[in-house]
Amino acid sequence: MDPRRRLTHLRTRWWPANGDGGVPWFAEVLGVSGLLVAQPLYEVYRDGADAFVWQRADDEIAWWALAVLLVPAVLLDLPSRLLRLVVPDVGRVVHAATVGALCGLLAARTLAHQGGVPDAGSDHVVLLAGVALGVSTVCVVAWHRSGGFRSWLRLVAIAPLVLCGTFLLGEPIRSIAFAQGTGATVALDLEDPPPILFLIFDELPLASMLGADDRIDADLLPGFARLAEQATLYRNISTVSPSSPTAVPAILSGEYPTASDVPPIASEHPENLFTLLASTYRLNVWESVAQLCPPDRCDSEGESVSVPHLLREAADTWLTGFVPDPPEEQEAYKAPQSQPRAPSVFEDFTDSIRTGGGPQLDFLHVILPHQPWYHLPSGAQHDAPFLAPGLVGSTYAWADQHLADAGRQRHLLQLVRTDVLLGRLIDAMEDAGTWDETLVIVTADHGAAFSAGEPIRGVSAENASQVMWVPLMVKQPGQRADAVDDTPGRTIDVLPTLASLLGVELPWEVDGVALDEPRPAEVEERRMLRWAFNALTPPAGEDYVTVDGAQGLRDLLALPPATAPGDDPLKPWRFGRRGDLIGLETDSLARAPASEVRATLGDGECSADRRGVDGVVPVYICGSVDSVAPMEVLVSINGYVGGWSETRATRTLGDGRRGFFALVPDDLLADEGDDIELFQIVGDASAPHGVRLAPMSLGS
Repeated sequence: MDPRRRLTHLRTRWWPANGDGGVPWFAEVLGVSGLLVAQPLYEVYRDGADAFVWQRADDEIAWWALAVLLVPAVLLDLPSRLLRLVVPDVGRVVHAATVGALCGLLAARTLAHQGGVPDAGSDHVVLLAGVALGVSTVCVVAWHRSGGFRSWLRLVAIAPLVLCGTFLLGEPIRSIAFAQGTGATVALDLEDPPPILFLIFDELPLASMLGADDRIDADLLPGFARLAEQATLYRNISTVSPSSPTAVPAILSGEYPTASDVPPIASEHPENLFTLLASTYRLNVWESVAQLCPPDRCDSEGESVSVPHLLREAADTWLTGFVPDPPEEQEAYKAPQSQPRAPSVFEDFTDSIRTGGGPQLDFLHVILPHQPWYHLPSGAQHDAPFLAPGLVGSTYAWADQHLADAGRQRHLLQLVRTDVLLGRLIDAMEDAGTWDETLVIVTADHGAAFSAGEPIRGVSAENASQVMWVPLMVKQPGQRADAVDDTPGRTIDVLPTLASLLGVELPWEVDGVALDEPRPAEVEERRMLRWAFNALTPPAGEDYVTVDGAQGLRDLLALPPATAPGDDPLKPWRFGRRGDLIGLETDSLARAPASEVRATLGDGECSADRRGVDGVVPVYICGSVDSVAPMEVLVSINGYVGGWSETRATRTLGDGRRGFFALVPDDLLADEGDDIELFQIVGDASAPHGVRLAPMSLGS
């Protein structure tokens, strides 16, 4: 074929003279779908860019950005394109309907997220559906009758392309996707450097670890207590940020975070623990949220995320965000950030520790006991929802104390699992003969709070001792005796303390001060970086809130222990004022006659989101009772009290019913089939008993 005719043929095929099909149709779909799908995802992932960091995505980000823009447009454009080959008129109608539907959805979503429609329950949804249908109809008619409207739609396609470029070339995405750490290191003069084990746990408040004597509760956490017996426990250490992407770099660099949107990567924090030790130590580095170890100095362990995985997460994020008014206990519209496989990561890290070949730094930041609280002390996983019931409002505050206590129960169960893993790590190092000679540092990036009306993670005047005060345990080589030290400190003091123990001077200026040096006066004014979920806000023009350090320590030590004293295998399962009933035989509490109040199992808002997943045990028992009156209920499983709950009204159940939920010990489960009963708790605290409710039915 003549080259001119070939060019003419290609031009006619992809850009027909009448504007039907080809590139014009695709441009129309691309413009509207890009604004509907890609643009909100770009916004969310720009604000939550650390999701890319902890999943080790760099080159994948550019492919992801193009895919969220192009894949929806291609899939939406394909049906009309195929139909046009067979029945052109039908293809034209389908294309117009596709464009109209996209315009309607875009209008409804924009209106809802701009607050243009008041929340009115089901009327809210009906109104938005009406807006979507009306705009869709207008756009379909305009597309058929107006060439100008079609031309305008094609011009709109430029907007998402510009947004994609802005997303990739703007900060912080550009630094994460394209920047590389320099890996500049320091030559240390160390005669006999000890091996170093450095562990950072996540979302671990010191308040959850202390027993009645204000030391590590050895009955609840024998692994941590075992470490504390040979270490110095610093009880007066506070974090400088309630969010891992800024809290972890502060620990590793010794510097206050300057802003919450600085990505936690090596190029942004070039002077840190790893560049300090890289010239002297072999680096075995397992990072999670942050990636501060320069790529040319160490290969951070763990698998990089794939583009298809990122796209699946993006689809879930977009669908969540499309709901304009999610239920109170639904996750916010944000990039996903969690590590459900955290125990496996810990086990893999333990296996990676090697001896010989010179001094080694073994570093692990693990997302434990951080949410999602899925893990049981036995190593099994349970089937409760991702987000604990009772976290409400813009700051994720606990609705009441019962729900806060129930949330802490899940937290403690996962903390006990974390303790088991730490104990196994100590066993492995003792078996290898390296534990005694190792310098061990164990801390956490931030805490969590469990008080009614207070945020779980954002700092407030009332919960600061739980959110800000974190454990710090330091075991020096050869240390045998334990010690408790209430020297005021911050997590930015950890790296200077490590340098002091090694006998070296940090070659860069830091904000932190070694804990064995004189304390500056400003240490008692504990600073906390601003955060969207904080209840405290800094003064105008400043980035930090301040909390009185001396008062914070007093508040911490005045808190009651998270569990009752004593060596009790059911200890982490007991919570609240009815915790002592867990494990009793149901018949010892039951009274006749049975109540006529009927219970329903597994209905409404209580449904767990992990039931049926392989390896998950069904210990989350939930349902409702046909009673408007508040009551306390016991959940009996196979003849034993497994849990208790206060009933509560929920929007899903409506009038006349109240919901309940409880976690029951997995040791009470039968091999096949479980006998579950519900009892109302009556009587005073000194002599409670249970009234059996009407037989439970299975909810929808």
